[in-house]
Amino acid sequence: MFVMAAILSLLIAVAGWHYLVHSTAANKLVIVEDEKVNQRRIRLRRVGGFFLLALAATLYIGFHQLDKDDFDQHDAVMAFTWLAVAVLMLCVVVVLALLDIRLTARLRKHLKPRDVRP
Repeated sequence: MFVMAAILSLLIAVAGWHYLVHSTAANKLVIVEDEKVNQRRIRLRRVGGFFLLALAATLYIGFHQLDKDDFDQHDAVMAFTWLAVAVLMLCVVVVLALLDIRLTARLRKHLKPRDVRP
């Protein structure tokens, strides 16, 4: 089980690293989107990438704690780790993704009148 959890953590970390460093899709929207809104979108994606990296680390730590036999000594650490996973996953990563979707919907609404063809 620990190997699968480590692989999952690694995949999440790779996605976070990609959003943090290598994602250029938002940069390409500057030709159709206001520069201020585009900079906000780029920052949102980078912050989301950072929190994905943090999520990967906390998942790895959490599963590593589950793999140990002495649960009694690590109850507080384990509880804090899984609380951090829940907060990162639900409150941060999902909210940032929803904000990005909202910006995309606003951009589509703005571009809709231009796409009408006779």
